[in-house]
Amino acid sequence: MIQQLLQQEVQDFIKAHEQDDLDSLALKYRHVNEVDIKLILDQVRGRQKARAKLPGWYTCPAILYPPKISMEQCSSEIAARYKAELVSGKVLVDLSGGFGVDTFYLSQNFTGTHYVERDEWLYQLARHNHRALGANVVHHRVAAEEFLPSFETRPDVIYLDPARRDVDNKKVVRLEDCEPGITLLLPQLLDKAAQLLIKTSPLLDIDLSVKSLQFVSTVHVVAVNNEVKEVLYEVGPRPSSFRIKAINLSAAGTRQAFEFSREEERSAKVNFGAPGLYLYEPNAALMKAGAFKVLAERYSLKKLHANTHLYTHDELLLDFPGRKFVIKKVLPVDRKSVQKHLPGKKANVATRNFPLGAEALKKKLAIKDGGDIYLFGVTDLDGARRVLLARKTS
Repeated sequence: MIQQLLQQEVQDFIKAHEQDDLDSLALKYRHVNEVDIKLILDQVRGRQKARAKLPGWYTCPAILYPPKISMEQCSSEIAARYKAELVSGKVLVDLSGGFGVDTFYLSQNFTGTHYVERDEWLYQLARHNHRALGANVVHHRVAAEEFLPSFETRPDVIYLDPARRDVDNKKVVRLEDCEPGITLLLPQLLDKAAQLLIKTSPLLDIDLSVKSLQFVSTVHVVAVNNEVKEVLYEVGPRPSSFRIKAINLSAAGTRQAFEFSREEERSAKVNFGAPGLYLYEPNAALMKAGAFKVLAERYSLKKLHANTHLYTHDELLLDFPGRKFVIKKVLPVDRKSVQKHLPGKKANVATRNFPLGAEALKKKLAIKDGGDIYLFGVTDLDGARRVLLARKTS
């Protein structure tokens, strides 16, 4: 099937229809040069996604793309490059190879890399793409549980990205609900390698995962363009405590980083106060990491309320890891009071520790999305509901 997809006529069709609607293509065509349109649509969808998510792969004409769910779940190039900064050595084993994006970027810091994947189609795609990209990777089509006992070389690092099992359509928050079963494999993994690097979905609870993994030294909460994409755990050898790094990466190459420990968060002293001149909103990585009190302490910020994770200061702190706003008005939650400050009845609305969500607050205030004004529905220090009208700092 790889060779069929690489036919010139098929590749020309994929590139010619790259911007087209997939549903329309599915209705109009059944095959292209005897290749099923479903496989063709995977390539069109993959190129549409890769343009922003994997720009380095997108520009390589020989790359082939996986089904929709694998394309959605694979790491972005930005996140994969960050991961590659964390580990290096002679031998790497990626026990959950998948589409092979992480394998490729991690492999650049190792003399030899082994990709392990039991799915036949993903295995074929990864092997083809790695060769097209010139990666030094050995590919194994086998389950992780079967590969480990048969691999005699001691790797410097084992990388693992467990998939979430469908547990009665419930939100998965524990590593025990993922496969391959890391908690069962952990003794074998730690015996095999000097270091483990484990990636999980941001939906998984950090503290529960640390407890399950036992020997975590560092947790990396990784956001891209202020959206948390993954959480990474460095495991071994037997640390007594762990540190958390909240990282927000941007497509422009900028980086916001904040490091702390759970002990620092628990012991941090926080001051509370009414809104001052500036409003500070932590980035998504900090929110997921749980750096609420220690953030206020380090930047000498006042918190609006114990459960309102917004901060204020009368000075502009340019290095704050998040968004910064100038507070223009503190208003009651009243349609007329708010609308008189919104000539176009438009604003960007968010809520924090507030009984209404953003959509419900917009409806209550009868406003639409848009413009350069931001409204924050908050609970203040006295427990009162307020709307903060603000603009982003330049």
